[in-house]
Amino acid sequence: MIYQHLVRKAGIGISLQQVNDPRGGSKYRVGDLLPNAPAVLSGVQQGDTILTVDDVEVSSWSPAMVNEAILGPIGTWCKLGLERNEQPLPAPIMVLRSHELRVLKHAAEQRSAPATSPQPPAPVSYQAPAPVSYQPPAPVSYQAPAPVSYQAPAP
Repeated sequence: MIYQHLVRKAGIGISLQQVNDPRGGSKYRVGDLLPNAPAVLSGVQQGDTILTVDDVEVSSWSPAMVNEAILGPIGTWCKLGLERNEQPLPAPIMVLRSHELRVLKHAAEQRSAPATSPQPPAPVSYQAPAPVSYQPPAPVSYQAPAPVSYQAPAP
């Protein structure tokens, strides 16, 4: 039996390269950058080393854990602590997750199947609702009851 589902996440438009840190653990360098990707627009450069993701150190993480930490819902922020030219940057870089990824996950039987390339999201169209007109309620008329005459009984 084959199980599959579509997982929609947003990335920042980078690829990572794992390198051994001489002090122990791993370092993750920014490899390729997609043109006009959120990372590029935020100032991330090829060759930067990722030290932290959302204020958590990543040197003991696996590559999959680093990728999962960087991915997230569209429109959320990813806070990257970076090192450039062997010097930590003075402040973290905030990157808006907006590069949508569509990952098709398969069961074990499909591991050998070729990967599908991400598809761009379908264009979204918006049509405003028809204007609503207001009709005030009809005036209410009131009819007073007919006068009642009262005669006192004779003594």
